[in-house]
Amino acid sequence: MRTPWWRSPPRARALTGYAYLLTGDVADAEDLVQEALLEVFLHRRGAAPVSEAYVRRAITAEAIADRLGLATGTVKRYLSLATDRLEHLLGPVDRPAGASEDLTVEIGDGHGH
Repeated sequence: MRTPWWRSPPRARALTGYAYLLTGDVADAEDLVQEALLEVFLHRRGAAPVSEAYVRRAITAEAIADRLGLATGTVKRYLSLATDRLEHLLGPVDRPAGASEDLTVEIGDGHGH
C-alpha cells in the first residue's frame, strides 16, 4: 500500500516548514499542520482528492485567523476578495505549463540537517 503524500517525510517537513514561517515555533507549526489536515479532510466533498495546495491554504488561513482573532471563514473570504482585486489590478497570474502553486519550504540547512 502506498503512503499518502501528507505522510511522506519530505512533504510533512515541507508543510511544517511552511507553517513555521507563519508561527515562528516548531511545536506550533506542527499543531497548525495537524489542524489544517483535519480541517481539509473533514470538509472535503466525497472522495475528491486532497492536494497539498489546499492544506497550505488552510495553514495560511489557521495562522492568520488566530493572529487576528477572526473566524477562519472570514479570513478565507478576505483572502479571496484580495486575490480577486489584485488580479483585477495586475492581471491574471501566468504559470508555466505543469507548474504548481505550491511553495516548498524546508527547515534546515538544505543538506538534510
